[in-house]
Amino acid sequence: MSNSLVSSQKLAEKIRFSGDQLRPVLDNNSITNKTFKNHFYQNGLQITREVTPHLHLSLSRVCSRLRIPMSCLEAFVYASPELQAECYSSRVTDCTLRFTSALIDLLDNDEFDFVIGHELGHFLLHHSMTRKENNEEDLEYYIQQRAQEISADRLGLIACKSLDVAISALIKIISGLSTHHLRLDVGTFISQLKKSESQNHIFATHPSVIVRSRALLWFSLGKTFRSSIYLERSHDLDKLDSRIIQDLDKYVDGEAKAKINEARRDLYMWMAAHKMAKDGRFDRIEQRTFIDLFGEEILKKLLTFLNGISDSEILNSINEKMIISRIELEKLIPSSFENEVNKIENNLNYKFN
Repeated sequence: MSNSLVSSQKLAEKIRFSGDQLRPVLDNNSITNKTFKNHFYQNGLQITREVTPHLHLSLSRVCSRLRIPMSCLEAFVYASPELQAECYSSRVTDCTLRFTSALIDLLDNDEFDFVIGHELGHFLLHHSMTRKENNEEDLEYYIQQRAQEISADRLGLIACKSLDVAISALIKIISGLSTHHLRLDVGTFISQLKKSESQNHIFATHPSVIVRSRALLWFSLGKTFRSSIYLERSHDLDKLDSRIIQDLDKYVDGEAKAKINEARRDLYMWMAAHKMAKDGRFDRIEQRTFIDLFGEEILKKLLTFLNGISDSEILNSINEKMIISRIELEKLIPSSFENEVNKIENNLNYKFN
């Protein structure tokens, strides 16, 4: 890997959104990349200096700003009325970008810089190699996908060097309207969010464009962006990220996180009950500890549940409930499930010993 690309990846890590936490397994497998490229060569137009000079110039300009060698990527355009941009990469050393013709026709050159930078942000942060477990209830995956968009937008902003340009690109993408119909007013656009009364779908892979725009606005005002992109991550970025997390929780992630927390607490409770039942009795000290963790009402419900079960079957009944709770939580957070269970076990060992 070139020193320049290493420098680019370090830059990306410095400004990674703190909510973007899951890391992929890097397998350096080139098979996937070759498959994609073979398809794109036959079904799209490669962006080159000779055939698409203006688009190639944008690629070159963005690569220079992000310190990415042009040799690390290839880019294609394909005919589609949809507004889409994609990044494909199964390795840390190269990627393939693809854009629809409608997107390119809609955006000005500097707005296209933002989109290129955004897609290359996914490459630099290895987002294309984030694995999705084979289950439709993996809320952790969708929370992560939305966080990745916040990170990638920051690279897009560095690539186009202008908040107005970045927001203009996002407004065009959400509306489908060209410059002819628009007058940029960031404040008015972002204020739309206040009129929203419900959350976005918990299985959406992207936050709303307005939430992303607010996040970009806040990032653009911070020291990390205003000083120099090669400085160390500033302390104010962590505070800013906390503010963005609150925004995401309010408008899209809140319901998903509530479901995860409910499942985690359910497993926590049954694991605590299992620990208490191992010696065949619930003494007062154990019950007091249980109340401290879950409240007196939950203890009453647990005792009512166990009241109709014979002493010899209590541990088995609790174990069945615990297994069901484990399965439910693992569906929601497969990637971090084992780590969460270990945290619960360690905490219970501390509380009950």
